[in-house]
Amino acid sequence: MLIENVFKHNIVTAQNPLEIDIFIDRDDRLVIRNNYQPRRKDEVVSTGIGHKNLMEKYKLLDGGDPLFMLTGNHYIACIPLLSRKP
Repeated sequence: MLIENVFKHNIVTAQNPLEIDIFIDRDDRLVIRNNYQPRRKDEVVSTGIGHKNLMEKYKLLDGGDPLFMLTGNHYIACIPLLSRKP
């Protein structure tokens, strides 16, 4: 869902390529970072339900809080990795 959102909300052209970094940080969070080049508001239908659903699922699993932030020229989504419990 997070990768899908990157393409949904950003301009992607040969002149404006989208760069996406996916990695696990030192706090054991999955990080998805992309260069921020937003589409015009009239080009995207966004309800915000995706982020809200993800936050609610993590609360149910007691897995920590996902973070979503815009820093400089990057949009960053961080979701805690869930550990398997025996």
